[in-house]
Amino acid sequence: MATGEMNDTVGRQQVQDDQKPTSHKQKRAERQEGRGGVTADAIRVRDEDKRGSGDRGKGSTEQQFQAQQALVDDRQKHISDAQEQRDRYIKDMERDIGRQQGQITRLKQEMVSLREEGMRNEDRLTRSEREKSKLQHEIRDLRDRLEQSQRHEHGQQQQLQRQEQENKILQTESHQLKAQYAHTAALLETRTSELKGAQAFLTKADSISGAEVTSMVEGLNSEILQTAAFMADSFEFVGTLPSATMERNEACERVEHMLGKRMSTMLSSVQHSEDPMLVQIALQSCLIRQCVLFIRVWSLEESLRANQLLETIYTRLGQAEDQTVSGRWRALTHRHARTLPHDDPTQTSSAEMAVVNDLVDILIIAGYRRHHQEGFEMVSRKFGDKIKAINKASFRLNQVLKEEIISSDLEPVWVSPNISFDPAGMEDFGGEQVRQQQSDRVLCITEMGLQRVVRQIKENRSRPETTLLLKPKVALESVTDSMSKRGMTVAAWPSQGPGHPGK
Repeated sequence: MATGEMNDTVGRQQVQDDQKPTSHKQKRAERQEGRGGVTADAIRVRDEDKRGSGDRGKGSTEQQFQAQQALVDDRQKHISDAQEQRDRYIKDMERDIGRQQGQITRLKQEMVSLREEGMRNEDRLTRSEREKSKLQHEIRDLRDRLEQSQRHEHGQQQQLQRQEQENKILQTESHQLKAQYAHTAALLETRTSELKGAQAFLTKADSISGAEVTSMVEGLNSEILQTAAFMADSFEFVGTLPSATMERNEACERVEHMLGKRMSTMLSSVQHSEDPMLVQIALQSCLIRQCVLFIRVWSLEESLRANQLLETIYTRLGQAEDQTVSGRWRALTHRHARTLPHDDPTQTSSAEMAVVNDLVDILIIAGYRRHHQEGFEMVSRKFGDKIKAINKASFRLNQVLKEEIISSDLEPVWVSPNISFDPAGMEDFGGEQVRQQQSDRVLCITEMGLQRVVRQIKENRSRPETTLLLKPKVALESVTDSMSKRGMTVAAWPSQGPGHPGK
């Protein structure tokens, strides 16, 4: 019991010592004093235990030990709590010290910033003083200039009064001159308008050269050749000649009118299942014919009679006037005819339909076993874009030859079938592979040519000078000989009905 009280006294003393904010030496002295007091109390308690041991001799030693052990545990718990409280206090103090150190660091940084700001303010103040001094000098200069300006203004006012008097005199003269100027300007405008009209007919400048036009014609010929070859290879023709029908006979008549009787007969009598070369030639000639018509026409939507009338007027004008005058008339007339409200060259559906119908006629008489409507739909679907491209190139050539060439007339050269072959003015499409004979006659044209015609008035008469820029290419009737050599069969047309090509 005495030992437990002693430990309780020591524990309380230690808690009190921990809670007091005293110095280290003071705390140590107090702990020593506490220990001395506890020792004396412990001795006194021990003596009392000895004296009263006789009275409590009956108590159990084991119970005393347990009680003392409980007191020791309680005092240790109090000591542990006191130590934790002390540790928390120390940590709080460390945090406070850290925050204070952070504040000191920030204060130091702010002090440095304030010093730098003060230096910058001093620099700005110095510059402001300099600018102030400079502005003061400028103010003095401006005041001097103002005084000079005021003196100058006074002199100007006096001069202005004199000028006003002179202006009154000049205004009177100006009214007279304006009247004269208006009359002169009206006369000049009239003469300028007349001169522009004359210059429009006197200029000889061409917008495009003959070489460029030749290149355009060659490009169109090449496009037609490729389209015809592709078309001929895209269709199947019967190995034996079909019997004559009304639709076939009508197609033969249209092809005969378009390409000549000889070509119509050969197309309907030759078997093209193995080699469609003759079909390709006929398709080429058909496309060339249509392109030449498009290039020569004055207005696509005008009637045939209107186009013939314009062509007649131009021919007579060329016989009576100089090339420059007639060429300019041609360009202006075609330009305005092309821009009429009902004349739109982009709307070529009717022209394309006519071309497709002609091509289908050729395919039918060559042995394509389909009705005309089926063939029309097939050609339109597979070759419509190529035909549009060919027509577009033809209309472009029409515009170039009619409007952009003034110094001469550039014309497409067409060769009619069944005329004698003239090597000076045409070429055989077979080149050196086929040797021409003097008796050879033209079967059909395969590539258009180009010629330049210049009309000059000499002794009150028009004298045209023609230069061939590009020879047209033709297929000769002797092409059947080369077909026989390649093994192609030439059969006789069955004489059925009144519409066969032989009649």
